[in-house]
Amino acid sequence: AGIALPTEGADEWLAADPSEAYARLLLAWWELPMVPSLRVDESGRPAPALVRAFGHPEYVRMRSGALAALATLGRERGLVELDALRELLAHRAPYDREIPDDADRLRATLAEAELLGLVATGALTPLGHQLLAAVHTDDPHAALRDALAEVLPAPSRTATFLPDLTAVVTGTAAAPLTRLLDTVADAERRDTASVWRFTAESVRRALDAGYTADRLLTELT
Repeated sequence: AGIALPTEGADEWLAADPSEAYARLLLAWWELPMVPSLRVDESGRPAPALVRAFGHPEYVRMRSGALAALATLGRERGLVELDALRELLAHRAPYDREIPDDADRLRATLAEAELLGLVATGALTPLGHQLLAAVHTDDPHAALRDALAEVLPAPSRTATFLPDLTAVVTGTAAAPLTRLLDTVADAERRDTASVWRFTAESVRRALDAGYTADRLLTELT
């Protein structure tokens, strides 16, 4: 039995702007020596989430090899059959015995890439191409962050306060604004426009957390 606690890195990630947080997430996935969505031991049984014993550097090579193979097809072209991708990998590196021929892990890797927006319908997305380009630069994090900043909307740092005691934020709320509104109001909706409602209980919660009335008014202003 054990306890998993977030580090300061988690706080920094949560407070980061979308382009910074997304870049960190993609590069962390890129460098994982395991396939996180398919963690099994030698017998094929599920492995504990926090045990690293079942990772291997080969899976990093499989991940990079799969995305690089899809990149060779050109933009907006892909492979929807897993066997076709396995054949392409074998053709690209016929003597590279370090790339594992593991259909289950390759399938899981592609599913993870789709969740992250790197692959869609068997083709590498523009974001996937940007990740491949970034990891071959001297500063992959900066390169990927700058590329993401050009396509992701800037986070909203202000809210609109309405007479019905709600605050509305259009787009993605910046982390400091989200923390403030979560402290003093109740979140009613998080979407393309997020809504928080002020109540006597929510304001009392902020005061109990150590805020003063003057501080709340200043920060909300």
